[in-house]
Amino acid sequence: MPQMAARNLARRIAQQALDRCGIAGGARLVRLHGGIVNDVWRAGREAVVRIGRVADVDDLERARAALTALRGRVRAPEVLMLDVSTWSRPVMVCSYLPGRPMDRAWPNWDAATRTAALEQVVGEFARVHEMQDCSGPFGDWQAERRRHVEILLGELARSNVERHLVARLAAEWRRVGYALPGDGVCLIHGDFNGGNAVFQSGILSGLIDFDDAVLAPRALDYWCMGMVLTEPPFNLEPARVRALLAPVYRFDGQAHAWQAEQLYWTLRGLVDPFAWDDSDDREGDARDDLVRYFDDAAFLEGWFD
Repeated sequence: MPQMAARNLARRIAQQALDRCGIAGGARLVRLHGGIVNDVWRAGREAVVRIGRVADVDDLERARAALTALRGRVRAPEVLMLDVSTWSRPVMVCSYLPGRPMDRAWPNWDAATRTAALEQVVGEFARVHEMQDCSGPFGDWQAERRRHVEILLGELARSNVERHLVARLAAEWRRVGYALPGDGVCLIHGDFNGGNAVFQSGILSGLIDFDDAVLAPRALDYWCMGMVLTEPPFNLEPARVRALLAPVYRFDGQAHAWQAEQLYWTLRGLVDPFAWDDSDDREGDARDDLVRYFDDAAFLEGWFD
C-alpha cells in the first residue's frame, strides 16, 4: 500500500506539472522509471516529467543550466519547466525524445548500425565540448576532485584496509593528482552509461540526463564511454573501443584527467565497498578494486599514445 500511495502521489504531481506547461497528457501518462532516485513519467510523445528527491535540487539545476546552454547546438531535450518549491519534491518537465536508450536498442542492431551509433555519440559529445565559456552551477572539477581524494585517502589511512594498498594509492595520487591539465577544460556530460543516449531507427535523437555536467577536461567523457563499452550489453573488445576513441582521445596532457577520475572512484569503493555491493569482505574488495584500477589504467594508457 505505501508503494501504491507513493506512485499515485507521483502521478498527481506529474499531471499538475504538465497542466502548468499546458500539456494535457494525464490520460496518456506512462511511468518509465520509479526508484530511489527518480520517478519518470512520459506524457504521450510530448513531454517527460522527472520527479526527483529533495537532495536532487542541485543536480536538476545543473541539468537545466547545461541544457539551456546547449540548446540549438546539441541534440538534447528542451527544459519546459523546473520547479523546486511547489511540491514536496523537485520536478522537471522536458520535451520528449523519440526512441529507445542505446543500451536497450543495442542487442537488436547489426554491426554497421552499432558502429554508426557509436560514431554519432562521439560526435555529439564533441559538440557538447565546444562549450568552453559557459556560466552555471557546474563547479570546478579539478578542485573538487583534489579535495575529495585527499579526504578519501585520510579515511583509508584510518581504516582497516591493508597498509600497502593505501600506500600504493597515495603514491598514485601524488603522480597524477597535481599534474592535471590546465587546458582543454569545457562543459562535459559527465555520465555516459548507455542509457543516456536515445536512438530511433539507428539515428541519435539526443543525449539526456545532464545532472553530472561539469567544467572538466573533455577526455573524461570518453573515459567514461570507453569503460562502459567494455561491459554488458555492449561487451566490445578493448581493441575495438580503442580504435573508436583513439582519434578523439589525443589531447595533450589529458591522460592525468581520466587517471585521477578512475582513482577517485576506486577510492570511493575502498572507503565504502558496501555502497556498491552486498559483500562483507572489505579487505578482499579493497584488493580487487585496486587491481582493477591498475588493470584499467594499463588498458587505457594506449589511448594517449
